[in-house]
Amino acid sequence: MEGAVVEIAPRLLLFACIACLGGTILGRNLFTPDSSQGPASPPPTSIPSTIADPPMFGDSGWDATAGKPPNQMENSGSVRMASHSRVHPTPMTTEDTAELRQLIDEFRVEGAEGTVWEEELTGVNLDDARFLLEQRNQMRSHAGLSSLKFLDHSVDELLDPQKTQPNTADSFSEAAMQRLRMNLAGAHIPGYRAATAFISTQNDPQSPANSLHLEVVTRFEPGKLCFTGRPLDIALPDDPTLWICLHACCQQSDNNVPCGNSSCGKRVFTRRGDMRILPNGEIGLQVGQSYFSAVATQNELPSSGDVRFQPDGTIVGGLPEKELQLGRLCVLQIHNPGRLSTKDGVLFSMPDSPSKESETEAMEPTQFELRVGYVELSNVSLSEDQDLFANVQRLLHPENQ
Repeated sequence: MEGAVVEIAPRLLLFACIACLGGTILGRNLFTPDSSQGPASPPPTSIPSTIADPPMFGDSGWDATAGKPPNQMENSGSVRMASHSRVHPTPMTTEDTAELRQLIDEFRVEGAEGTVWEEELTGVNLDDARFLLEQRNQMRSHAGLSSLKFLDHSVDELLDPQKTQPNTADSFSEAAMQRLRMNLAGAHIPGYRAATAFISTQNDPQSPANSLHLEVVTRFEPGKLCFTGRPLDIALPDDPTLWICLHACCQQSDNNVPCGNSSCGKRVFTRRGDMRILPNGEIGLQVGQSYFSAVATQNELPSSGDVRFQPDGTIVGGLPEKELQLGRLCVLQIHNPGRLSTKDGVLFSMPDSPSKESETEAMEPTQFELRVGYVELSNVSLSEDQDLFANVQRLLHPENQ
């Protein structure tokens, strides 16, 4: 009996070794990516929580759970804009190519420049092609601008030092990260307008031939609507040329309290609509530590604090049977929003120029209708910008993979 045990033991040991080796080989086959599909993508770099998850409207006390919405989120975007959800370009069909040529002709891109655009836009879906051509027309004031590319399409190539000129990759990557951080931080701010980075080729005598330049363009398509039920929350119509006109409240030098004369401040424009009663008794916005008046009240606010907007922009107070008109919201139409500039994506200003007055038009109450009890959210695509942020971080810091 003991001899049989001794004879079986080596066989068991040999069988165990074979099983272990077979399991190792099988495991490698199961978890080794197919070389024909390229290397496996490394896990995305985590986005700092301070950027990815900022507090919801932290500077305004905004609460998205207030009231019972009939429809919590509404798609307010009726303006056809770029989807910004593209992956790598796919070959165009003959019909797509023909439609692309029609688009280029529609935007009057002629000669060699038209050929450049046809090559540049091959593989881009037609909605995005239209958006790029519209942006081109808005940016024609930039001397020598001949072509544009979406940064999202070209990020791998642009950040490859072997394919770009010295320091170009670093400057593009820094600009990309700055744009993405700004978008991610502003994603939860009402009325925030996202920035899109483009790569342009400019024929500048001072620059090397075919050098690339970064152009940052604000996207003005409307954001979604969110129901709050608050009487001072308002949302403008879908038209991206409509803006609320604000005046910065001047501040007393002694105690830094906003004074009552809102006309002393600079005029700015916004689509942010979470209004409140300011310390000076006017209706407006608080952005950070600054106050901006939207309605200079003509009468003293009622002691009950019952103040509300009407759809025509009138602000009223008091009980319904004794309503008192307090003022009216100033809504302007800005014919070319592309001329607006901004530092924070919320407050915009018009550049000083002789024609600035003709570029804006005051809207009469019958020409628009506010959505009272709603706010327009930002137009940031949070998931797409988070993915791009992680992708850029991987390219910038391969040692962390």
